Amino acid sequence: MQPAEHPDDPGRYLFRPPRSTPASRGGRPPEHRFENRPGMVIEKDIAVPFGDGGEVLYVDVYRPDTDVPAAPLVSWSPYGKHNPAPIGQIYPGSGVRPEWTSDLTTFEAPDPEYWVPHGYALVLADVPGTWYSEGRATYHSPEEARAFADVVEWAGTQPWSAGKVGLSGVSYLASLQWFVAALDPPHLGAINPSEGWNDTYREVARHGGIPETSFWPYIWERWGAGTTEVEDLEAETAAHPWFDGFWASKTPDLEAVRVPAYVVAGWADQGLHLRGTLEGFRRLGSAEKWLDVHGRKKWSYYYEPENVERQRAFFDHFLLGRGPGPASWPRVRAEVRESYGEATWRESDRWPLDVEPRRLHLDAVAGSLGWDAPAGRARSPTTGWAAGWRRAG
Repeated sequence: MQPAEHPDDPGRYLFRPPRSTPASRGGRPPEHRFENRPGMVIEKDIAVPFGDGGEVLYVDVYRPDTDVPAAPLVSWSPYGKHNPAPIGQIYPGSGVRPEWTSDLTTFEAPDPEYWVPHGYALVLADVPGTWYSEGRATYHSPEEARAFADVVEWAGTQPWSAGKVGLSGVSYLASLQWFVAALDPPHLGAINPSEGWNDTYREVARHGGIPETSFWPYIWERWGAGTTEVEDLEAETAAHPWFDGFWASKTPDLEAVRVPAYVVAGWADQGLHLRGTLEGFRRLGSAEKWLDVHGRKKWSYYYEPENVERQRAFFDHFLLGRGPGPASWPRVRAEVRESYGEATWRESDRWPLDVEPRRLHLDAVAGSLGWDAPAGRARSPTTGWAAGWRRAG
C-alpha cells in the first residue's frame, strides 16, 4: 500500500494492487477495430489521451453510418465497456423487460440500438485505472473528473461529432456527471443524472453517519478490475472516519454547474442515491433544470420506453436544436405513492414540494397511528398508566 500526495487536499490517497484482473472478468487487451451493424459503425478500443502524463483511457463508440454529425452521449463507467450486460438478463427482478434493451446495452448505460438511429453517438469509457485504461484508479475524485472532462472535449471535437455533448447513465454513471459538469468543459451541452450520489461520505461510506458495512465493501470489488493500481477505499475509509478534507474532495461544487440538467430520483433508492440526487437538483446552479421523483425501480424507470423518449426530447433540444424539449414540462414532478405501482403525479415549480403538515396520533391500545386523537388513556402492560397522545391546542 503506497501513500500518494493528494493534489487538492492535505490528505493522501492510498493505493493497492487491483482486486481482479480484466482477463479474470472477461476482458481482453485493447485492439483498435471496427465492427458494423445495419446503419451503425462500432469503433472499439479507441485510445483517448487524458491528463498531463501522456496516459490514455479506452472508449468504444457506437455511431450512425452516415456523414451527418451525431450528438455524443458519454457514459463513464468502471464496470467494463467490453461486456454488454442488459439489466433485465442479469437481474430478472429489475422490472426491465427484455424488449426494452438490446444486446449492445452495457450496464446502466443507454442502448445504442435506440439512440444511434436517432442521430446520437454513444461513447462508452473505461475510467482511468480500470480494465485496460492507464493511470491509477481514483474514485469520485478531482482527478477522475478532469479525465472525464478530457473525454467530453475529445467527443465534442471528433469529425463525426455535432459538437455538443450529453451525459447519460444510472448510479456511478450518474454520480460522475455532477463532478464533470462542475468543471464546465466547453463542449458539454446537457446532463441527465439518473439516481447518483454526490457526497461519498454522507451518502455511502457513512450513510446518515452510520458506517456502511454491506454495499460499500461490496462495490470495491466491482470497481477494482485493472492492470495498474486502484484506490484503496477500505484503508482510506478506516483512516478517515470523520468528514474531513479528504471526503470533501470527493464532493462536487454543485453550485458551479451551469448546463441544462434533467435529474431523475427514486424514492426506493433511499439507502444510496436518493439524498444525493435530490440535493444535487436543489443545489445545481443551472438555470434550466428539471426533476422527476418516481416510486419505481431505478433501472426500470431509466429504460422504460416512455421515459427514454423523455430523455431524447431533452437531449434533442439542447444538443441538436430539435423540438421544444422540456419547455412545457413542470420544473418538478413527483409520484406520491399509495403502494408499489399505485401513485399519483404531483407537479410543482420548486423543490421541495409545498406540503401541508398534518399531525398523526398514536393509539397505544390499537397499536396504530391515525388522524384523530384517541379517547382517554391507555394502560401499558409494563409501566402502568400512560398518557395517550392528545391533539395540540
